Amino acid sequence: MNSKRGKTSQIIFAVITIILLLSMILSMVVFLFQN
Repeated sequence: MNSKRGKTSQIIFAVITIILLLSMILSMVVFLFQN
């Protein structure tokens, strides 16, 4: 159970970091297109 819970928490952390990186890239792309 502990290993499974740790795995799920790692997956959730990875998903959150990926979403943050994607949002940063999207904001940069929008900023470049606005200029």
